[in-house]
Amino acid sequence: MGYKMNTYTLHIDEADTEINLDIGTYRIDILGGWGVRLNGFGIVLTNRETDVTVTVTKTNLKIQSIKDGHRAIRVFLFAIFKAGTYKLHFSNINALEIKRSRLKAFSTFRKRVPRSQIQIKIY
Repeated sequence: MGYKMNTYTLHIDEADTEINLDIGTYRIDILGGWGVRLNGFGIVLTNRETDVTVTVTKTNLKIQSIKDGHRAIRVFLFAIFKAGTYKLHFSNINALEIKRSRLKAFSTFRKRVPRSQIQIKIY
């Protein structure tokens, strides 16, 4: 797909915000930890002009990395075919569980990452 230049890092509580997206394929990482359970958490993108909803799909391969100094894991992908302003909505935010590690030995007895420390990176 084409060139894109928009990158956004949003706090998990910044749902129902608007972002400008160019044509291209985008990735969505969750920042805060590598142990992620979505539990029904989802992202809905709707073009403000056309009211068309973009299909956001879960990734099969969850790539972990460090983004902006935080543990990050790729969880969603989507493609934009019409540049414009999109309304971003997070669904089931409270169901999302993030732990610092993916390893059961380290995450079993550790608490979830506080919601105040969870961010979403779109790039």
